[in-house]
Amino acid sequence: MQPKNKRHASIIHALGGWLPMLAVLATPAVSAQSGGAAPNALCSGAVVNDLSLDVPVTVTGDNTGAVLDPVFGVPVVWEAFTTTSCANVAVAYCGTTPAFANALITLAVGCPLANFVFNSSANIDPNACGDGNFTVLFPNLPAGTYYYPVRQGNGSLGPYSLTFTATACTGTAPANAVCAGAITLPAGAECTPVSGNVAFATAAGNTGIGCGNGDVADGVWYVFEATSSTYDLTVAPSAQFNAHVEVFSGPCEELTSIACAVGADFGTQTVAQLSGLTIGETYHVRVSDWYSGSPVSTTFFVCLEEVVTIVCEESAGTLSATASTACLMNGMAGLAATLNGDAVVPDGFQMIHLLTTSPDGVIVQGALTPSFQVATAGTYTLHTLVYNGSTLDLNGLVFGVTTLSSINTQLVQGGGSICASLDVVGATVVVEECPPCAADAGSLQANMNLVCLVDGSATMNATPGGDLVAPTGSEVLYLLTTGEDLIIGQGSFTPAFVVTAVGQYTIHTLVYDPNLLDLGEVVFGVTSALEVNAQLIQGGGSICGALDVAGAPVVVEVCTGISDPSGPSFMVSPNPNDGRFAVNGNGLAGPAILQVIALDGRRVHEQRLALSSQAPATIELPHGTARGVYTVRILSADGQAAMRMVLE
Repeated sequence: MQPKNKRHASIIHALGGWLPMLAVLATPAVSAQSGGAAPNALCSGAVVNDLSLDVPVTVTGDNTGAVLDPVFGVPVVWEAFTTTSCANVAVAYCGTTPAFANALITLAVGCPLANFVFNSSANIDPNACGDGNFTVLFPNLPAGTYYYPVRQGNGSLGPYSLTFTATACTGTAPANAVCAGAITLPAGAECTPVSGNVAFATAAGNTGIGCGNGDVADGVWYVFEATSSTYDLTVAPSAQFNAHVEVFSGPCEELTSIACAVGADFGTQTVAQLSGLTIGETYHVRVSDWYSGSPVSTTFFVCLEEVVTIVCEESAGTLSATASTACLMNGMAGLAATLNGDAVVPDGFQMIHLLTTSPDGVIVQGALTPSFQVATAGTYTLHTLVYNGSTLDLNGLVFGVTTLSSINTQLVQGGGSICASLDVVGATVVVEECPPCAADAGSLQANMNLVCLVDGSATMNATPGGDLVAPTGSEVLYLLTTGEDLIIGQGSFTPAFVVTAVGQYTIHTLVYDPNLLDLGEVVFGVTSALEVNAQLIQGGGSICGALDVAGAPVVVEVCTGISDPSGPSFMVSPNPNDGRFAVNGNGLAGPAILQVIALDGRRVHEQRLALSSQAPATIELPHGTARGVYTVRILSADGQAAMRMVLE
C-alpha cells in the first residue's frame, strides 16, 4: 500500500536526517548480495514478537538480502512486535557489530502497509548504547502490532541486533480523550476557535480505525447542541498534524457516524460540512491525527460556524441561440437568442441580457432583449440576468472591463449573498468574416397589387425581374408570407399562390443551397421569413443565400368598391333594382363574363354576355337572391371593372 499522500514519503526519510550517521538519504542503497532475498525481506516474513512492559525482547538478523521497498524507497528487512497497552517503545541497535550508521525512524502499521507512525529526531539517542550504536524511541504508542523496517545501506550492511523495550506511558490522557469527557463547542453564527491538543491521548487506551481509514487512538472529543441545521466544522492543525475529523449523532453509547473530513496533508485546514442536522439534538465530534501513534505536533484549533442558507426564487432560465454562427457583413454581424420560457422574474426584479467575449468572459454589451450587433470576429455568449436593482448595483459595470464572473461571485449561486440569477452558460455564437456570396434573389413585381376574394379564394402571382442570381448548387423557391411579421404560409417553385382569406400578403424569392440552409425547420403559420433571413449572410448569419425580403406585396379583399373612372367601366340600371337590371358597356365591349358577388365573397351569379354601348344586356338574378349590397364585376379582353349594386 502507498502512503495516504505521496508527499508524505519525503517526510518518512527527512525525519531520520538529523545526524549524518542516521541520514537515510545521505548514502546510496547497496544491492542485495548473491544468495537471494532475506526471509524477512517482506513484512509478511517478519516474526511478530510479543512485547510486554519492562521485558526487553532482542532479535538478530542480517539485512544483506534486503529488498527495495516501494514506499520507503530503500532496501529493508522487517522486524515486528505487538503491545497490549499504551507504551513507550525503544528500538536499540546496541550490540550490532560493526555499528550501523543509518536507520529509519518510522514504524509501519499493518501488512500490507496501512498506516505509519511518524517520529521526531528528538527521539534519537546516539549515545545510549556506548558501542557506537543508537536508540530510537517511539513514545506513547497505542496497543497494536507494529513493523519496523531495518534499512540497508553503506555503513549499515550485514548482521544486526535489535532490542525492543516497552515501558508504560507516563503521560496523563486529557479528559476529552474519551467521549464522556467531550468539551463543548460553541455552535454560533460565527467561528469561535477552541484550542485542542491530542498529546498523551493514546494513554486513554483507545484503538481502532475511523472514517477515511484513519487511526483514532489519539482522538479527542467535542460536543455541541445544534441551533441550526447546517454548519461548517473547521479544524486548523499544527504543522505536523494531519487532521482527521468525524462527526456522530446519538449518545456516547450509541454513536452513529454522519460526517467525515480528512486533511489533504500535514498542517492543512480541514472542513467537515454538516447539513440536515436536527435543531436541539446533541452531536459529538472526534478530532485525531490520521496517522498512527501520536503526531509530531499535537495542537490544533476547532470551531463551528453556522451556514446560512439563502432561498432565492428568481431564475434566469436558459437561452437558445437563433444561429450558432454568424458572419460580418459590411463590418457588422447580428447575434440573437430566444428565451426558452423557463425564467422566473419575481415582483421587484427585472431581466436584462449581457454579451460576453470568450474565453475571458468580459462583458462587452448589455440590452433589454437578447439581440446584439458586433463588429469584430470572435466567440460571443449571450446571458440572461434577473436581478433586483436595490440589492445588486450594476453602476460599477464597465463594458470591456467587468467580467461575468465578478458579477456571479456576488450572487448566492456564485457563493455571494445577493439573490439574483445569472445564466452563466448562456448561448454561444461564433462570429467569422463572411465568405464571398454571389446569391441574389433579384426582384419581383406583382401582376396585380389588389386581388378579390371570390367564392372563398383568390389567386395571386408575380413576375421575376430577371435579375436573379443562383450560384451552382443553389435552388430557387418562392415564399408567401402574411402580415408585417412576414409569417410564412406557403412555398412554391413558381411565384403563384391561391389563398382563402383576405389580408396583406407578400411573395418573396429565396435563393439557397439545400445543403447549407435546412428548410425542414420552417413551420407554416409559425416561422417568419425574417428568421430565415437571419441565417443568411445578408441577415447577419453565416449561410450563403439570398431572400427578397421586400418582395411583391399583394392585398386580398372582398371587392365592393366602384371601378376606376379612368379605366374601362359599365353602367347598371336601374340601381337599386329587384334582381332585374340592364348592363351597358362604356369602354368594355365584346364577349365578357359578368359576376355578382356578395359582401362575404360568395359568387351568387355568373353568366357570359356580349357587351355593347349601344344595346344593353338584360340580367336576371336567380329567384330568392337575398336583398343587400352586391358587387357586379365584368371581366373582358379590355380589362375588368366593378361597381356596387343594391338589390331591394
